[in-house]
Amino acid sequence: MVRKQVFSTILALALVQSVAAAQGSRRIVLNHFIADPDQISRVYVTDADGVDQSVTVTFYTEQGEIIGQRKLSLRPNGTGVIDPFKVIQRRAYGKVVAEASARVLGEYWQIVETKDAKYSIAVPFQPALGHDRLLVQHFVSDDRVTSNIYISDTRGKGDVPVEIAFYDESSNLLSKVDRTVPSNGSVTVKPWNVLQKKTVGSAHIRTKGGPIVGEYWQIVSGKFRDPKSGKDRDMNYAVGLPLAGKIETPLKIVETADQIRLTIEVHFDVDKADIRDVDKPNIAEAAKIIQRYFDGEVVEVEGHTDESGAADYNKVLSQKRADNVKAYLVSNFGFSEDQFKAIGYGEERPLVPGATGEAGYVNRRVVFAIPKI
Repeated sequence: MVRKQVFSTILALALVQSVAAAQGSRRIVLNHFIADPDQISRVYVTDADGVDQSVTVTFYTEQGEIIGQRKLSLRPNGTGVIDPFKVIQRRAYGKVVAEASARVLGEYWQIVETKDAKYSIAVPFQPALGHDRLLVQHFVSDDRVTSNIYISDTRGKGDVPVEIAFYDESSNLLSKVDRTVPSNGSVTVKPWNVLQKKTVGSAHIRTKGGPIVGEYWQIVSGKFRDPKSGKDRDMNYAVGLPLAGKIETPLKIVETADQIRLTIEVHFDVDKADIRDVDKPNIAEAAKIIQRYFDGEVVEVEGHTDESGAADYNKVLSQKRADNVKAYLVSNFGFSEDQFKAIGYGEERPLVPGATGEAGYVNRRVVFAIPKI
């Protein structure tokens, strides 16, 4: 019997990652799987919206080639189970992407028993939103330990160069290496192969291209010194966890159950819908985030007013504000008209109820609302 040691990891990720993982996403990624007839591995995909939905689960090599695909039909709150080997029909490893018609959650379970190792591992899928930076909070570099950092591309729009910087626990830089993540693929970075010495520390990963996600796996099997007793003892365990991530932007990103909202400093003078020069750099930053992370998603451009004036008039004014911002994005950043839907909410959603005039500046605004991916 394999001694089952299931490690459940709860990791608070920066910005949108933590809530998105809990509530599910329409596109989720697992950075590493194996297909092997002699081992047990399973992909679990669960409906998170309480609706009937269809899911396409695609298996990729690290080079980004599709090597298997399976369609799932999920009942409300139901779960689909896939054996990777039965889909691929050969020994393989790589990454998995699940794309669904509504929000889903995913898990990967692996149970291994060989002459050299016995372990089990459970790893959650991550939202395919991706990040600019990833953090490995703790790694082990040891020739007796299998420790791997997996980094995946999330958009499939070209190869993604990344830089991985290794630090010891005293924050001394140990080494920097560059890798290229193939479009739709992944890379494996082994701390021991980079550092060639026994040490522990953290690793900071920075993308030089598109968004990325990552995982850290550590498998220990054999005799190791017990830190409490100081004696050698047999150890067989595995740990796998998603990496903390960060989107680098000065914009405020807020997540609700159904949307990701970019709150930017685009405000308007009283009774005006013209875009001010001072706000154009912030619109440019919003455009960069939308192009980088949400290209292809229909984004709502919300126009708002303060509560001065008649409600009907404010509705029209807020629509003009939303229309002007949409037109500016389309004209200056190469977006199509179809990617934005301009909606005027008038005075219905003030940030500070009752604030008008100079104080109502915060209410005279535009917000971008992006559906969950």
